[in-house]
Parts: sequence; structure tokens; C-alpha cells
Amino acid sequence: MSSPQGLDETVPDHNTGTISSDVAIIGYDDIDAASWPTYNLTTIKRPLDTLINESVKTIENLINDPSTIYNKIIPVELIYRNSLSIKQE
Repeated sequence: MSSPQGLDETVPDHNTGTISSDVAIIGYDDIDAASWPTYNLTTIKRPLDTLINESVKTIENLINDPSTIYNKIIPVELIYRNSLSIKQE
């Protein structure tokens, strides 16, 4: 989830800040609200600077050679919080 509005709709227990063991919720972009005690949402953090730089390189490569095939895997980071009922290893 990349917007704070979605947090209120998906995190059911505002009193404890925890999720039922039957549900696992993971957001994206590690927005500030995800770390608030009320939500404590596990998120996937993407390296935005790297994504931007690689996007620009891809566009430049395609301009210079439209037949270029460009594939880049950019690692992400799991920010583990309480919205998963599984234990962190």
C-alpha cells in the first residue's frame, strides 16, 4: 500500500496494532505511516534513487538503440513489522 488512506481500511485492530494470525498484510514503499505504532505495517522498501537512475539509463539506451533489450533486477528490502503473524528469521 502506498497511501495512508489505505491503512485505515486494511489494519483491523487499532487498539493493539496487531493483525489476526489468519491475515498477513504487506505494504509497499515504506511510507512514514507504516511505522506508526497504530499500524506497524510490514512493507517492501524499494530503492527509489536506483529505480530512477536505472529508468533514465533505460530510456537513454532505447533512444540510442531502439532494439536494445534491457533487463535489470533491483533488490528490495523487507521491513518486518507486526502485520505478519509469521516470525522473523
